[in-house]
Amino acid sequence: MMIGFSRGARAAALTLTCGLTLAAAALSGPARAAEFPQGKPIRLFVGVTAGGATDVVGRLLAKGLGEGLKTSVVVENRPGGNFALAAGAVKTAEADGHTLLLMSTSYTMTQGLRKNLPYNLVTDFTPVAQVGTGPLILVGRKDLPARDLSDFLALARSRPGNLKYASAGAGTVTHLPGVLLLQLAKLDLVHVPYRGGGPALNDLLGGHVDVMLDPATTLIPQIQNGSVIPYGVTSQQRMAEIPNVPTLTEAGLPGFDVQSWYGVMAPLGTPPEIVASIQQELAKVLQSAEVKERYAALGMTTAFAPPAEFARYLKSEVDRWSKLIKDNNITAD
Repeated sequence: MMIGFSRGARAAALTLTCGLTLAAAALSGPARAAEFPQGKPIRLFVGVTAGGATDVVGRLLAKGLGEGLKTSVVVENRPGGNFALAAGAVKTAEADGHTLLLMSTSYTMTQGLRKNLPYNLVTDFTPVAQVGTGPLILVGRKDLPARDLSDFLALARSRPGNLKYASAGAGTVTHLPGVLLLQLAKLDLVHVPYRGGGPALNDLLGGHVDVMLDPATTLIPQIQNGSVIPYGVTSQQRMAEIPNVPTLTEAGLPGFDVQSWYGVMAPLGTPPEIVASIQQELAKVLQSAEVKERYAALGMTTAFAPPAEFARYLKSEVDRWSKLIKDNNITAD
């Protein structure tokens, strides 16, 4: 989901992460890795409730990281406060590598949407690594008279202000990419925000709204059973699970590149050698066949970026969504 950053170049670079890039990252880093200090468990804070995709990713990483660093890694779910409970616990923790935050795209959007957050993603944390990415998918209700993206664009342009697109709420990962899409395609659709992705999808399946963007893990089963019409994935590559569904770029929106992603952060001031130890072990975790398989089931890939690259990407995402929110006068529900 991007402004002012070379998305095509980044996507091409991340594609290499399952091979030599990951292997090299596991053996080298921005600082020489020291033996990780033992004596207490690592706490990995997750800002959502247990059971969802973010929680699953957190537990996969915790398991592998604990094995690699030869210490226990405990996942602590701290939902609420616009991620402030989880982020705050990490921001104020001792900077010794034993407290980490699993963050997602949603954090960068919240940064631009909420003006009084008690944390700043860019200045209050030490980026450790990006640990996964996956596209959203644009879908329509199954009886919409538009069988592909070209049909949908033509239909929407013939009925300005008539069609409805659903989201999980203002400023969410299912809303802001939609705003970007409307700008790029020059469409006039009515935004219908819900309190969560589940109710939004239910109303799409019920025919009460016309289209929505949602993460692949939610929509792939609906596409495969014919409950929705797929118009395209938001990444620059097709998905192996639904190979007949084109990218939105292929289907008629050149340059549209939006990703849902995860990254690991540590408290500001965490020593570089400790960061190097953690990021190198994370790189190894992402090479695991089990992790790749579980990621694929979530509609994700084990894309990896080390600290410096992740820091640049994080800032570009914060800047990108903050600008989109400001330019469109988007406010929280």
